[in-house]
Amino acid sequence: MYRWIIIGVVFIALAGCTTEQVAGPVDKERASEANTQLGVGYMQQNRYELAMKKLEKAVDFDPNNAKAHQYKAELHRRLKQFDQAKEHFEIAIRLSKDDPILFNNYGVFLSEIKDYAGAEKYFNLAIANPLYPNKDEAYENLGICGMSQGDLYKAEDAFRKALQFNSKLPKSLVNLAQIHYDKHDIKTAYQYYSRFLPLAQQTPGTLWLGYLLEKARGNMSAASSYAINLKVKYPDARETDLLKKLEASKGK
Repeated sequence: MYRWIIIGVVFIALAGCTTEQVAGPVDKERASEANTQLGVGYMQQNRYELAMKKLEKAVDFDPNNAKAHQYKAELHRRLKQFDQAKEHFEIAIRLSKDDPILFNNYGVFLSEIKDYAGAEKYFNLAIANPLYPNKDEAYENLGICGMSQGDLYKAEDAFRKALQFNSKLPKSLVNLAQIHYDKHDIKTAYQYYSRFLPLAQQTPGTLWLGYLLEKARGNMSAASSYAINLKVKYPDARETDLLKKLEASKGK
């Protein structure tokens, strides 16, 4: 269950998408910033063609506008234009020098294209910045990166550190529950899973894990409840298919 998110890209809500005509020489930095804001506004509205035009204008007015490059990278990422996204992320990083939010965002992008070594580098750069306020999210991303590589030791360490900064991170909790279930440490797995339950909606993966944990604990009534929810809410999910095969193999 690898759900990557872009952390820290703040989209500024715009009251409208109009510009005033101003006589005289163009202030290129201000024009670049204005077009950046308009581009972000259009991205919020999922009007990607208009957003791209505005962000391209922003870069044309000021090629050194790091935010314009960052948002352009994000737009290319959404459009699955990964080469262009990578190019503009790297330009933004070069211009920003030491922006931990940008480092984290680039790490998320690199994880999406399965460059896990690169992703880890940038998550760690974000974490190393003493002023970065979102270390919990960067550690969580680092943990998901470890899970994606099958490195459960690295993942567990990162998720634990994430919870030291924020004890209510659903992804860290449920992934630690999964890791401990895989290690046959049912007691610890159940503790993490119980902490996860009030924090997020169930998915096929978390319902399946709940079923397995309750079954391992011998609580068949609770396991049956998870099984029913899984089959009713997610009849076509991979986990539902696994459940049905498991039940069939036991003659249920």
